[in-house]
Amino acid sequence: MTPQEYLLRPRDIRQQILRKEDRIDSLRRHSARLTSGLRDVRVNTPPDPAFVQEILEEIADEERAVLRLREEHTRALTGIALYISQLPAAYAELLELRYLDSCSWTRIMDRLGYSRTSVFRIHRRALDLLPPPPEDPA
Repeated sequence: MTPQEYLLRPRDIRQQILRKEDRIDSLRRHSARLTSGLRDVRVNTPPDPAFVQEILEEIADEERAVLRLREEHTRALTGIALYISQLPAAYAELLELRYLDSCSWTRIMDRLGYSRTSVFRIHRRALDLLPPPPEDPA
């Protein structure tokens, strides 16, 4: 894994969390549609209770996965903070803004008072100065 791939792990984990949360919302809407007919009017063919149970179990599984991913996200952010703290302050600050605070390049330029070219050059130099990332414990 390259330093940049290591630094992007929290972003990737966050995207997984958002996808799972979208899936949970979708399953909840589907479950509500299946059971709403039972509340509103008598239906000729009620939903299969086993199918509804499967949906509820999948929701519970996805919620547990989201909790695990949130813990992993927190660990990744902590690991990255330690990882980039090895750098001189100017390099560490740029990487913190980019990878921990998720700042855009424009925001980083404004915050640090550097030109776009300088920000990219400092970023590249910071990545070059980083040692190989720690092995993934998973």
